[in-house]
This record gives sequence, C-alpha cells and structure tokens, in this order.
Amino acid sequence: MFRTLLSLTLAFASVAIIRAAEPAYVIPQKPDPPIAVDGDLSEWVEVPNALFIGRPEHATYKPHMWTGPEDLSGTIRMAWRQEGLFLAIDITDDVLSQTERGRAIWKGDHVEFYLDFTPYTEPNRSGFKEGQFQFSFSPGNFSKTGDPATDIAPEVYSHFPEAADVSSIQYAAVRTKAGWTLEAMVPFAYLGVTPRQNLPLAGEVALSDADSREASQETMVTIGTQPWVHARQRLVLMALGNAAGEATLPPASISISETLLLPAGTEGEVVFPTPEVPEGQHAYLFFKARIPNAQPAGYTRGLKLTLNGTPVEGDRLTNRPMQSMRVSGREATSIAPTGEMNIWYGPDFEASDRSDSYALLGGIKAHEWEFDLSGLLAEGDNTLHIKVLTDAGTSRDVEIGQMQLLIKAPPPPPPPKKPAPTGPIPIIEPRAECKTDYTVEQIDQARFAVTVSGRRFAVQSRFSAPDGRWHAGSAEAYSHSRRIEQKPEHIVIYDTFKSLTGENVPIMQRHTCELGEDLEQAWVAGLSPASGNLTSSNSSNPSVYGITTEAGIGLLPLNDEFQVHVTNSVLQGVLGLADNSFVLRPGAEYTAEWMVVPTAVPEFWSFVNSARRARDANFTLPHQF
Repeated sequence: MFRTLLSLTLAFASVAIIRAAEPAYVIPQKPDPPIAVDGDLSEWVEVPNALFIGRPEHATYKPHMWTGPEDLSGTIRMAWRQEGLFLAIDITDDVLSQTERGRAIWKGDHVEFYLDFTPYTEPNRSGFKEGQFQFSFSPGNFSKTGDPATDIAPEVYSHFPEAADVSSIQYAAVRTKAGWTLEAMVPFAYLGVTPRQNLPLAGEVALSDADSREASQETMVTIGTQPWVHARQRLVLMALGNAAGEATLPPASISISETLLLPAGTEGEVVFPTPEVPEGQHAYLFFKARIPNAQPAGYTRGLKLTLNGTPVEGDRLTNRPMQSMRVSGREATSIAPTGEMNIWYGPDFEASDRSDSYALLGGIKAHEWEFDLSGLLAEGDNTLHIKVLTDAGTSRDVEIGQMQLLIKAPPPPPPPKKPAPTGPIPIIEPRAECKTDYTVEQIDQARFAVTVSGRRFAVQSRFSAPDGRWHAGSAEAYSHSRRIEQKPEHIVIYDTFKSLTGENVPIMQRHTCELGEDLEQAWVAGLSPASGNLTSSNSSNPSVYGITTEAGIGLLPLNDEFQVHVTNSVLQGVLGLADNSFVLRPGAEYTAEWMVVPTAVPEFWSFVNSARRARDANFTLPHQF
C-alpha cells in the first residue's frame, strides 16, 4: 500500500508473495548407513527421486547424433549427508570410448557435473564465479595391460575452478554389460557449503558420448531439456531435501507494488511484511524509477528513502556505483552518500540506456535501483517512507515500477588490497644475451642425453612399424636417420623417414624423458596437473616441460604435421612427445622436426621464454597507446 501524507489514502492492497520456483530436482538426505563410493550402486535402490534421462527431449547437444536410449542414457540418483554431496549414475552406452586424460577428457565418454550454490546471485550472469563448479568424470578405458601409456584410469577433473585440486573427491567407475556406472562424493568442505534441508542450489548432469575413432564430443543427454548452452541460466533449480526427497524453498522475491505515480513534492509510505531470509542471504529492495518525459534528458534530484525511520543511504546501493560514466564521457552521480537519488528523465524505463548521450557505461541501467536492506527490516510489517524531491507544482512527477524485495546471497566481498611495497623497487629488463650452458651426448640413432646445471636428462625415441613392433630406428618398411643441431638455447632434432615399400606406412613416433621420482612438477600445454598425470593434444600449445630440483627440460614439435598430430603427456614421472597419426606415402620421404629446451633453472617461465625465442614468437604489438 502507498499512502500520501497529504491526506490522500489509497485502498489497502495485500502484498503478493511470489515464491521461488519449485525445484526441478530435490536431492534427498541419506540416513545411515553411509554410502561406500565403489561403483556398486546396489545400496542406492531405496534412495528416492531416481531420474531417467534418455528420451528425445533430453538430447540437448547435437540431438541429430543421438540414436536412442541404447546409444546413450542413464538413471541418475543424488543424495547428501553432512560429509558431502553424492552422485550415482547407471549409464547405458553402446560404445565406450575414452582416449584422453586431464582437461581433454571432455573429448571422450564422460559425465559433466555442474553445481551453483549461489543461484539467486547475479541471476543474469552467464559465466561462472565463486560458488559455481564444473567437474568432468571420466570412466577411463578399463584397460589393464600394465602400460601407463595404454591404461587410462577413471579420473575427475575440475574445469571450474580450472585445474583445482580434486584429491578430496571420491570417485569410482565400473564397467557393466550395458555401459558403466559412476559413483562419486564431493565433500561440502571442498564446495565451501554448510548443508541443511531446503538449501537451494542449481545443477546439471550431462552424459557425454564419443563413439567415433576420432576423439570428439558428439552428443549429450541432460536433465534440463532446453537446447544446450554453457551458461549458468542453463542449470536446473535444485534443493537439499529430507530423507523422503521433499523440500520447500523460501520466497525468492516479494512484490510490493507494480506501479506508483508520485506527484512532485509529495511524501508517502509503503507498508510490506518482513519476508523469510535464509541464513547467508540478504533482502534487497529493487525498483525502477523515472521522471516521465518524451525523450531522455539527463537527471535531477528526485527521491529519498527511509525504512523504519532509518535513511537508506548511498553505501547500500548495490547494482551500480554512486558515480559512473556516461557514453558521452561525462560523469554522472546516481546518489549522494546521504541517500538523495538522482532520477533520470525518459519515456519509459529503457530509453535512457539506448541514448547516445545519456546511457551509462559498463552495462549499468539508468532507471534500475537495488539497495541492501540488511539490518533495516523490522519484525512484522515495515514502513518505507518515500519523499519526492522535485519541486511541488511542477510536472516532474516520479513513476516507480516493479518495486519488490529480492532474497538472494550477497556478492563476495572485494579482495583485500595488497600492502604498499617496501624496500628497493625491482628492475626488470630483457637479458642482454640468451644462451644456456648445456652439453649433448648422442648415444645412438634413438637415444641422446642433455646435461644442464649438473643434471643429465636422457631422451629416448621409438617408432612403430607395420610389423606391429617398436623400433629404435629403421624398419623393413622404412629407413630412419637422425640429425641433431645445437642452438644457443635449444636442440633441434631432425628425424627423416624414407618409404621402402609401395604401400602407405603408418608410423607412430614417441619421444620420452624419464624423470621418475625426481620429477618435482610438470606442465602439459601450460597446465600443471594436480594429479601429476596429464595428456593433451593441443596444437596451439604443443609443449611438455618438467623440472627437477636442479634444472628443467621441455619437448615440443616444430614442423606443421607434427604440431597438428601432437600428443604431449606426463605419465608416472615420464615426459612424453608423440605423433600417433602420421602415415608415410609410398616412395615418400618425411622429416619430423622437434626440439628439446633445457633450462639451467627449474622455472616454468624460463622454459616459456626460451621456447618463444626458439619459435620466433616475440615481436612488438602495433598500435599501442
């Protein structure tokens, strides 16, 4: 209700409470006994709210590639206990294909698990920030040969936060006749969440399929049925429930008034009840305001708010700074520290945002206002006093629209400012001479050693042949020769293959440097895996680099074919560079060029700088200002 203080009383209208949307999925609480994460899903039979995804509407990514539930489908169950959030899926997949590790597991069969524990914060933001998570669960390839290059174990990878440590996440995958099972537990401590019944969240589970020989994400089936996009708005509203799988969410918003037209120079009040505000969330007053005018024309002092006798001051404004910049380059003041608001002229609530003169930079909406009411709400009813600051008797009335309370989590606090530097200011300048003191010992056609800073790195090569064996040089189908050229900071290796047959000859080449337990840290395509194991086929950064306590060594391809076909890896302390896709034409000759970059100090950026100089990738950017 709005009542003026000029003896004009409006009829009392009850405030409409708009409840949050009912959750699409309620995650039941699992009582004792606890769940053993081992891939055996028999203990999930009594857990309610099983969800089958395998109908046409669930094929949301490349649906034309999905041929039916036998191709890809699954029954999903989730549960929660105080220790963590549990996920169990019985997956049907007619062709199991996974050849990747680490960040690249999305190219093979896997499950994507999305969580958002701040679903009401910045609801229009697509990207992920604090409180959101994206995991991929790979089943591996269930191979048990004992060869770490062949056997790919089940793995969990964090895409957001990128490459986060996932060692506390429990995960198991088991091969079944129809596909495989997944069972996982993500600790609430890892998620930074205190669990409770009726806790709202958003999430999504996506089963991803890769049936072709080429590693590629071909299709996905998901809980949500809207076409797939990688965005927060795509996630499904969920809630932590009771043991029966039931939950009730508190209101997400309360409508106070749809439209108020306030005469210039008047004062009035709006009365509304105090909503339920869950722990960790705040109540925000949101509304739109304008001075009706035929066209945008700047702003003037227009409103001042008081809630339950306390002024709503400028530091409570949350959806814009108190001062911002217009597209014209002039500064605009939205609100004074004491709470006097500048209201924009306009024919509607959007025209100013389209103006070539009055629109605000940074996506700020000129007519939209949002205030944090923490500490101002009373028990029972609240009285919002509105004072119109435009002069009485003028035509500068103020229209307020869509006034409502929003219940949502506050944004995270800004990071603390770094302290002022002390001591001498460091000076950074380019090295006058770029040269690494190293030696090379060529052992034979497939082996050589590089010594730098007293550390000897042995590099070994092997090549496949149609006879099904690995060779340390020439084979019956081809001849092999090697030339090594030493440069100031790197070594270039030229491996030349000449066909000796009239048929196509597939040749895989693998170059390795075994460091074992001496490996302190490794980077594959610029990423350092927390697990210590990673495979990448990233032609835009085709590098692997590892360090010991004394020095470092990197491997990367140079010629185009090798770079396109590249696979870099670190597996059980072994750095690897491979081309698994090359075929030599009949009678042809081909030279694979690759390089070894030794670094005298065990430091990643020393490798990056040497590699960039070797690839002639350093140059001045034009048009700087």
